[in-house]
Amino acid sequence: FIHRWVQVEFYVNENTFKERLKLFFIKNQRSMPFIITIFWPPLRNIFVPVFLNCWLAKSALENMINDLHRAIQRTHSAMFNQVLILICTLLCLVFTGACGIQHLERAGKSLSLFDALYFCIVTFSTVGYGDVTPRIWPSQLLVVIMICVALVVLPLQVTQPAHKQHNQ
Repeated sequence: FIHRWVQVEFYVNENTFKERLKLFFIKNQRSMPFIITIFWPPLRNIFVPVFLNCWLAKSALENMINDLHRAIQRTHSAMFNQVLILICTLLCLVFTGACGIQHLERAGKSLSLFDALYFCIVTFSTVGYGDVTPRIWPSQLLVVIMICVALVVLPLQVTQPAHKQHNQ
């Protein structure tokens, strides 16, 4: 009995630590520029990427889905939960990419948020019409990073439900 309790306690503490570390990193990335501008007034125009809050919301939603799944104790809804998390991840990737590209393109020819969203969806769907393209190198670099992240994150998210379904 005590051995099981220690295992469960370790599992809970390890997951809690990972979640806190993830939240700590995202919150610091958002709030560090704000703190710096308090002490150094010339940097008051620094950009704070508030759109990264979608990842905090995704993490909170993921925790709520997992808690709900544990509370109702249904095994056949695990696949639905994983698909919902996959959709949230995809939405966060598209939203982060669109906001980042729209912000970076303000340095050159201004790109509307709708055009940036359209560009991200066309890019993620691998259609690539070419009617909307990033014009300056920082936004082009962001697109390359966005595609690389999508090529790593999305297959991992897709294979998780398949492995869980296969193991059941």
